[in-house]
Amino acid sequence: MTSRFRLALVPGLGTACLSLAAAGCSVEHTTNRCASDSMTLDGLVKCVRDMHAGTRSCAAAERGPTAVPVAGRRLLRYGETTKHGGTSRGIVFEGARGAEVRAPVGGRVTYADPWRSYGDLLIIDSCTTVALMAGAFSPEVIAGQSIAAGDAVATLRQTSSEAPVLYLEVREDDATVDPAGIIPAD
Repeated sequence: MTSRFRLALVPGLGTACLSLAAAGCSVEHTTNRCASDSMTLDGLVKCVRDMHAGTRSCAAAERGPTAVPVAGRRLLRYGETTKHGGTSRGIVFEGARGAEVRAPVGGRVTYADPWRSYGDLLIIDSCTTVALMAGAFSPEVIAGQSIAAGDAVATLRQTSSEAPVLYLEVREDDATVDPAGIIPAD
């Protein structure tokens, strides 16, 4: 797998990744190490958040503006039963091939690469809120990049005969919350 990260070593990396930073590792290497060492999505989020902790400005502890990530209908809502029998921790949107994916919150991109069975994964950290988007899309941002809510961050692509889908999960204070209470109604 080829990574899309193009950043140099960032000073002030968090404690979870300090041993790699002390060894002079680049953000690309450290982020790839987070991805390969993390067995769960929670672990990956913690590792990349720690890694980028020194690069984000968190003076204001309030959530800024928000945006709906993609035009389309909602196939699965927070708390509903998934096709695998679990409980959804986010919202699944059905979009059109080539549809623009927009940042649901502003902040710093901490991950923008494929990860495990999630497909392409994009993590945006806005200090108090973390938005995760997963599915089949082509990211147009890289780790370390600052973005505003509503900025174009990816394009949906189709991988089967079905319409492309986008999964959105939102966390506040490390707990998942219903994204419908945060993003505007469509």
